[in-house]
Amino acid sequence: MLVLWWCCGVVLGVASVPWAPGISVQGLVCLGAILSCLGVVCGGTLGRPTWAGRGAMGAAGVSVGLLLVATLPQGPVFRGPTAVRGVVVAASGASADISISQWARPGGTWTSGSGRVRVRLPDARVPVGVTLVARGEARAVSPSMLPGAPDPVRSASRARIRTTIWVNEFALVGARALGRRPRDPTGILRALAIGDRSGVGDDHWSLLRRTGTAHLLAISGFHVGIVALLSGVCARALCRLVALVRPVGVAAGWSWALGAATGVVYAVAAGSPISAQRAAWCIAGVAVARVLGRQVEPLTLLACAAVAIVVVDPSAVASPSMQLSFGAVVGILRVTPWILRWVPPDLPAPLPWAIQGVGLTLGATVGTLPAAAWWFQDLAPLSPLANLFAMPLMAFVVVPCATVSVWGPAFLEVFASTVGTGALELLFACLRPLAVEPLHPAVGPLGALVLIAPLVWPQRPLLTAPLVICALGLRFVPLEDRVTFLDVGQGDAALVELSTGQRMLVDGGPPSDRVLRWLRRRGIVRLDAVVVSHADADHLGGLLPVLRSLEVESLWVQDLDGLDEAIDIAEFRGIEVVQFADEGGETRNDRSLVVVFADTLLTGDIGVAAEGRLAKRLPPVSVLKVPHHGSRSSSSEVFLDALRPRIAVMGVGRHNRYGHPHPEVVDRYRRRDIALLRTDVHGTIEISVRGDRRVVRSFRAGRGWSSPRSFRSKQKDPEGDQGETD
Repeated sequence: MLVLWWCCGVVLGVASVPWAPGISVQGLVCLGAILSCLGVVCGGTLGRPTWAGRGAMGAAGVSVGLLLVATLPQGPVFRGPTAVRGVVVAASGASADISISQWARPGGTWTSGSGRVRVRLPDARVPVGVTLVARGEARAVSPSMLPGAPDPVRSASRARIRTTIWVNEFALVGARALGRRPRDPTGILRALAIGDRSGVGDDHWSLLRRTGTAHLLAISGFHVGIVALLSGVCARALCRLVALVRPVGVAAGWSWALGAATGVVYAVAAGSPISAQRAAWCIAGVAVARVLGRQVEPLTLLACAAVAIVVVDPSAVASPSMQLSFGAVVGILRVTPWILRWVPPDLPAPLPWAIQGVGLTLGATVGTLPAAAWWFQDLAPLSPLANLFAMPLMAFVVVPCATVSVWGPAFLEVFASTVGTGALELLFACLRPLAVEPLHPAVGPLGALVLIAPLVWPQRPLLTAPLVICALGLRFVPLEDRVTFLDVGQGDAALVELSTGQRMLVDGGPPSDRVLRWLRRRGIVRLDAVVVSHADADHLGGLLPVLRSLEVESLWVQDLDGLDEAIDIAEFRGIEVVQFADEGGETRNDRSLVVVFADTLLTGDIGVAAEGRLAKRLPPVSVLKVPHHGSRSSSSEVFLDALRPRIAVMGVGRHNRYGHPHPEVVDRYRRRDIALLRTDVHGTIEISVRGDRRVVRSFRAGRGWSSPRSFRSKQKDPEGDQGETD
């Protein structure tokens, strides 16, 4: 039990690194040693450990976790074109962390280096453990993010990473062979064998996601466990045959050892994703215990596996892979037994087996809910029923066939591919009736912590159920008018909220579902209006998922050029389309729909010509959304002199290829004493209306929310005082 608390403390210590005060390595070593001794003394060597002992061991683990990160070499700071060489220590999608050994500037010589950098690869995945040589543009780790989303800057700080390299070209040194490509039109057999999911079609992905079985497509602990189990069974059968000719036989523990070794080899061959690492460590621990004739406590073994993973990659603790993988197992170990205790023991077959399968899925769902609601916001309601037959079919037919077709003897490839493909077609046929619209639970980081409560107190549903309901359903309506300019990169998106409850989304940024997920985390499932200023992708792209998913009362448009898809979605979902009169601008940008709200002007991408027309018709405003991201062809002198804004907000992406904002435009705002806020510098910007003041605060990755600042509502006349800032 004390080991469990110590391991949990280590993981918690690594997770808390971004908020921990600077402590010397020597201080952490001394603190950890003192607390460990205190934990052993308070816990006692006999009987049940006391809470004082558990707390001391947990605190000792926290100090060790902080020490693990403190002893890592500080990552280098690179800027501009850079080449690096190093070993891949962690990989997730097209992103990887490498421990560098050398680096160079263009035309320069290789120089020795240390520490870790993060690389973003061009649509490619790399396995852990290979040497990577990459060239690209080095930048600070400061990506755009929206409030409540997982913070990539704090995640990088756990591995002491300070540089991201956007790779143009790369090469792998000593990469493993990728095996054969089986005769499989679905691409799933190869995905299960080596983790290459590039051949899986969108229709199959959609079916698996809507039925809650997409986890079966990843190289997970489930697959590693199945491979180890089948190998162990074969080894056990071989041991029995040996016993026929060798009277003393072979110890049964060695079959466990062989099974564990096979599982570890499979995990490494599949690229060592976190879920496979977790399974490999757990299986190895069980095998060692069996060989030694000992019993092992599952939660303690799982906690030890978590420590082994974060020792190698501290940033893994903030990854969805680790949170989902370990959450599922904790849910099965903690929640499933509580569910099954209510099942009568004398049910006729096969009801016990079916109920146990449903109980396992429900336990895993409760365990993964905190991470799933924070990261992905999708929950298939029929997942327990779908997994009831999908998991056995994948375990005992598809996974073995995938392994043999890719890695097995060549003469078995056709047979294994045929059987595996046939099993997949059967699986898809059974899943299609269960593919219903998923639920969308959504929480921020605090809500995710609250959703952990059922894992801590599964036997107290009267306590945990209200907490879960509040985390998923309790939302707050603003008591004041406000507008939030979202940090969506190179693009524009703004949410207008009134104290009366009405909400309007003006543009949605470039194509992605980031704005949709942010709205869900805020508890916003209905919008009174969605406004498309114009059809450029950096304004329209993020609105399409919103129109498909949320309840929208009306869609406001002006120029219909390029809006066919948005109009089709609105007509299909019964959303009223409101078209405003087109004032006949020469370009799509000049035909942007302009919105005025509570002394705030949202301008789209209008240029000088449209600005001239507005300058003659509009009164001064307090807040101005800078036209066209600060382009040189906007923010004219006449326009700014007529509107006299107190605050100007510029939606612009970091390191954008357009050179926005132009220095001349920035200088125009500064010369007029207009407070200029930029999403590439300040992040998401929230402006609230409080009487004759505007209260501003901003949110940026790695920093959180800033302290609020107060501004007068409007600039005074040029002849008088120009206003003040509190």
